[in-house]
Amino acid sequence: MTKKELNRLKKSLPKGYRDMLAEKLNCTTSMVDMVLAGTRKNLDIISTAIEIAKAHKKKMSQLSQEINQL
Repeated sequence: MTKKELNRLKKSLPKGYRDMLAEKLNCTTSMVDMVLAGTRKNLDIISTAIEIAKAHKKKMSQLSQEINQL
C-alpha cells in the first residue's frame, strides 16, 4: 500500500483506533503507528484497520439517518 492509501485509511478510523488495533491483535500501539505510516508491513493490522473503518463508516451513516428522521 502507498503512503497516500495508508493516510486515507488512518483518516477514516475512529478515535482510539490505535488502542483498539493493538489490543485486538496483541501488539503495541507503536507497531500500529509504524504499519499505518508505511515504515513496517503487517497485513493483519491493515486488514483489521479496514474492517474497523468500514464498521465506523456504517455506524456514522446509521446515526446520520437517525438524526435526519428527527
